Amino acid sequence: VGAGGMGEVFRARDTRLDRDVALKVLSSGLINSELARERFQREARTVAALHHPHICAVYDVGETPEHQSFIVMEFLQGETLDERLRKGPLDVPMVVDTAIALTEALAAAHAAGIVHRDIKPANIHMGDDGQLRILDLGVAQSGRELESQPEAPQAGTPSFLAPEQFANAPASAQTDLYSMGVTLYYLLTRHYPYGEIE
Repeated sequence: VGAGGMGEVFRARDTRLDRDVALKVLSSGLINSELARERFQREARTVAALHHPHICAVYDVGETPEHQSFIVMEFLQGETLDERLRKGPLDVPMVVDTAIALTEALAAAHAAGIVHRDIKPANIHMGDDGQLRILDLGVAQSGRELESQPEAPQAGTPSFLAPEQFANAPASAQTDLYSMGVTLYYLLTRHYPYGEIE
């Protein structure tokens, strides 16, 4: 059902609890990379530590005997806001709802010491029921990790990044708030505040 830089996501069936789930597996080209496996597992631990209605839930995490890492998450029906924008502009009430959902979700993440670092329309899911959830914490970092890295490698999508991310400075809650502001601006105008950044 989707793919990114770190892995692929499949729709699967949890036969024990009789429900559909999203199964994210590490890309086959990264299986032999210990660093990639550690980062993948970190994503799972990061998301699993957060329990919020506007953050995608993680049910399980593990590794096969062949060292294939996987994360079992809730399967979400619907589309990302990036996909939704291709059908036409969002109305103001929908953008206000998005702002409220993002603010609540990020407040919960920041209270847990977690910075997302890649807030953008493609990482916000809108369910068929209108429920909004933040996706893809693959580049998220905990406060402990941020403190241990005086210089953090740039992560995220350039047009939505905060200025400090271009300077490889440590990310903070303010980093996410900046990206959220750019995201809301983009949802309302279909343009980037300072033009698209490659």
